Amino acid sequence: MEKILSIKNISTLIIILTFVFSLYSCSSSDDNNGSSNTPSDQYSDNTIQLETYTNSYGMKFVKIPAGTFMMGSEDGGPDQEENELLHEVTLTKDFFIQTTEVTQDQWVSVMNSNPSNFKDCGGDCPVESVTWYDTQTFIAELNEELSTTKYRLPTEAEWEYSARAGTTTLFAFGNCLSSNDANFNGAVSTYYNCPSSISRGGTIVGASLKANAWGLYDMHGNVSEWCQDWYQKDYPAGPLFDPTGPDTVAPADMLKIVRGGGWNNSENLCRSTSRTSSLPIFKNSYLGFRLAFFVEEKETTIACY
Repeated sequence: MEKILSIKNISTLIIILTFVFSLYSCSSSDDNNGSSNTPSDQYSDNTIQLETYTNSYGMKFVKIPAGTFMMGSEDGGPDQEENELLHEVTLTKDFFIQTTEVTQDQWVSVMNSNPSNFKDCGGDCPVESVTWYDTQTFIAELNEELSTTKYRLPTEAEWEYSARAGTTTLFAFGNCLSSNDANFNGAVSTYYNCPSSISRGGTIVGASLKANAWGLYDMHGNVSEWCQDWYQKDYPAGPLFDPTGPDTVAPADMLKIVRGGGWNNSENLCRSTSRTSSLPIFKNSYLGFRLAFFVEEKETTIACY
């Protein structure tokens, strides 16, 4: 009888351990790094809980659903620039975009150096003072380390779609921007009906202010962000599907898209629609980037119950 009980107990233990292991396997899957579907506890109350993914370098991403939106500014809108023509854009593929700008620690982990001007800000502050070509070197090294080719800069359309997070206002938080929302030069106000703000005079720790509704931090301010596209002043006539900018540009027009505005900019240049550009060899203490990648078709999903 004792032997029978012992065998039953062992069988029960094996069943329990198998169940626990299956739960662990469902909660962590990876392309040779780590992943997580747990949203940050710093998300604002209006944040939609989207799928997240974290790689082994601590870079956290949110999965952005495919969709259609109006890109650019309405005619006669506040501070509309002539290069912001309103047009319809459809992104046909889900993609992941980094929840914060690439940090100094993340850069050092890949490149073993730190080009940032604001090193004293700390490892969780955005890396800055990097050229567009520097970002490509970083991405190539990261992809090689992780045995993938998926990491890249977001396209300009992906960037604006993500920054808007379903909104049509000047900013993801409404038509005014405050120092509680973003790190920008609030001492130079361009919106007379908006509350006064401050200028912090440099970068701050990523994700220390408010996230937009899709859980993305610092899409307005902190550092301006390189995008993948070459710049062209006039958007192509819409509707557009998965735009990536011009394939080639004349030598005199070799500028890369820069979005989001930085700690040094007024709220005007931090608008969701604001478009600036720079030579890809340019770098400054207000210029950084974040990463993106497509959902890989070869990946499979294991159903967990």
